[in-house]
Amino acid sequence: MREDVVNKIVTALTPMGIPVYVWRVVPFQLSPRSELPAIVVMDTVDEPEDDLQCEIEHRLNVDIVLFVNAGNDTVTTLRQRLSEMMERLKAAESDYPLQIVSTEIDVDHDEQIVGRGKLALVAKYITRRWEL
Repeated sequence: MREDVVNKIVTALTPMGIPVYVWRVVPFQLSPRSELPAIVVMDTVDEPEDDLQCEIEHRLNVDIVLFVNAGNDTVTTLRQRLSEMMERLKAAESDYPLQIVSTEIDVDHDEQIVGRGKLALVAKYITRRWEL
C-alpha cells in the first residue's frame, strides 16, 4: 500500500512535463546542461495506529521537493508550480486522502543557485495487520 500511495502521487505529477523521481539521492547536473526542473518524491515516515483488530490505519508522511534553476523569477515560478502540484494531487486523492501539512520555498546559495519548493503531505490508508 505504501508503494501504491507513492505511485499515485508520481502518476498525478508526471503530466506536468517535469521529470519525477522517487528518492533520488544523486545530485542534479546543473551545468553545462541542467537537469532542472525536477521533482523528488520521498515517503519518509509511516505512523501506524493499531486498533488491536485486523486493520491498521496509517499516516504516511510524504515530502515532494521541486527543484528549479534560479533566475529573476525563481520564487514566482516555485509558487506557480507548487500551486499546480497541489491541484493535481487534489484531483488524485480519491483512493488515499492527502493532507498538506506545510509548504516551503527557499533558494540555495551554494556553488550554484537553485530554487527549491517543498510540499509536506500526510496520506492516510488502511492495511490489514502485517501489511505495508
